[in-house]
Amino acid sequence: MKKNRLTSLIVLLVAVFTFSSCLDSDSESSWDYANYMTVVDYDYMGTPSELRPDFFPYIFTPINPEVLKLYNKEEESKGYLKRGFIVVKLVEGEDFSQKDKTRYDVKIVGIENVLNVKNMQKPELVEGSNALYQFGPKEQFWGDNGYINVAFYPTYERGKGEELDIDDFDLFLDKVSDDNKTLLLRFNHSIPQVKEPINYERLVLTSFTLPSRGQIQSEFPNLEFFGSTNDSIRVKVTALGPNERELESSEFNIKLTY
Repeated sequence: MKKNRLTSLIVLLVAVFTFSSCLDSDSESSWDYANYMTVVDYDYMGTPSELRPDFFPYIFTPINPEVLKLYNKEEESKGYLKRGFIVVKLVEGEDFSQKDKTRYDVKIVGIENVLNVKNMQKPELVEGSNALYQFGPKEQFWGDNGYINVAFYPTYERGKGEELDIDDFDLFLDKVSDDNKTLLLRFNHSIPQVKEPINYERLVLTSFTLPSRGQIQSEFPNLEFFGSTNDSIRVKVTALGPNERELESSEFNIKLTY
């Protein structure tokens, strides 16, 4: 099985999605909406049929879902994108100004970023695992549509940057704060500590499937929930940093969807 290298993913985006940067176009009509989106439904053939953007109540039905198909550098199919930054154009007759309308037919005109998606679970290797360089900025941590997103700069063994594998990074439920107000999640580079660490220069963003509300409450019965339907929690992400220093993200809120 081929590894999902960080470097391969970058090449894949350039090779497969010929996005001509419509966001930089002088023509405002070349696109209508852009956001991180999740494929939330498929047709009977397994082709993506509905997209839902983070933090907005829209449902988009793409007329060209085939552009969501992923390939590696050898042009071998890797299935369909599950999450990514997608740019769409409303088809003729659709208009965001239509009152109380949330479902729209769209054409996908660009994909700027494909997010790796992985289940949240504790790996076998935690003690002695490899350190991160640092976390990304506060706005790059959020949760919606059943996923939580983590932004980070990894480290790698000198001369072996091509071996960085996005699937070697894990996120798992760790503990709650002393006041029971915040859930702490542990982010882990689940390989042995490298001997000569080099800082990766690009920010990496990856997604993990959120556990259910019931699972979180079962493991942490004293965790404080809030919101009009008591379905939201406060979250921080921690990780091992350079020189055994602890990294900690800013606190952010997540509304659980189930």
